[in-house]
Amino acid sequence: MRPLFSICLLMATGRLVAGKTRPLWSGTRMSFMDAVISREINQAQNLGEPNSGHSLKKAALAICVAFSLVGSSSPSWGQAAGAVAPQLFENSRPLLGDVIRFCVDDFSAGGAFDRAVSHAIADSLLVKPVFVPAPTGFPIDGLGYLDELQLIMSKDCEVLAGISLTPGSSESPFPEWATVTRPYAQTIFVMATTNADYKSLGDIPAGKTLGAAIGGLGLSAVVTYNQQRPVEQRLRYLPYGDPELMLKRLLDGTLSAMVIWQPQLNQITKGNPATLGLKIGSLAPLKPVITGVGNLVSSRDSFLRSSIDRAIGQLVSDGTIARLMKEHGYEGVPGP
Repeated sequence: MRPLFSICLLMATGRLVAGKTRPLWSGTRMSFMDAVISREINQAQNLGEPNSGHSLKKAALAICVAFSLVGSSSPSWGQAAGAVAPQLFENSRPLLGDVIRFCVDDFSAGGAFDRAVSHAIADSLLVKPVFVPAPTGFPIDGLGYLDELQLIMSKDCEVLAGISLTPGSSESPFPEWATVTRPYAQTIFVMATTNADYKSLGDIPAGKTLGAAIGGLGLSAVVTYNQQRPVEQRLRYLPYGDPELMLKRLLDGTLSAMVIWQPQLNQITKGNPATLGLKIGSLAPLKPVITGVGNLVSSRDSFLRSSIDRAIGQLVSDGTIARLMKEHGYEGVPGP
């Protein structure tokens, strides 16, 4: 369960699929994986099997289910440490005075926005923000990520910025030593294509190939949409671990469209998808696929979490979050 849970947390933080540089998925290794995925999925879906769920699709579904079912209990720094020696954890309370330390992944699609929001939160609380690099570059099984994150948050930072939150969900996918703040923004998944006739997901003819990021809500939506259609009306789809490679395949005609987190699309197109000839559409007939963005804090820092929640509420009310979303090219809504 530990590696699976690590994958879930990597997905939630965006460390698995949202970064610019991911060693496991870069270069020739990703090209080889692309070929393998294409062959396996095409073979399965060309058979027209109603349940042609290859291992990647099953893994994605299993991860999503696990992500939604993992619960939380009483906090303790030592209980979730696994193989990490307890003496490595800092159990004392640092005297930070007027400082809050934020862990931010500047390589992720939302890194710049998360940093700006963290700065605004600190200003609202009349403290100074200190920024620490968030742990990145872990393999797809997520092995070691939880231990590394827990060590860093016990010593170097109080807040991990840029956590994905499911709107309206009461279940926590995070370990018992961690808790989340209220979301400061809600962002959407979109469809990108080079075909002007495709205004939405429902416009793509059966048999065409669609790309979607591994581990994202977009892939889950595509799987659900496809499985609800008759076999002869289904699309083919390829899961991608590298959004830039997925964009490359869209532009070279391998893909008819791709489903992607809008801030991630903004990142890989440098904020202007139109210059690449991309048209942006919706996921209709599916309901909008929305993910919230918030912060992760230690369960023992309940006062800090409450303070951050109040600051986020103020920043939403006074329009600061809306302004930052516009500045960073985010589509969606502040808060709630």
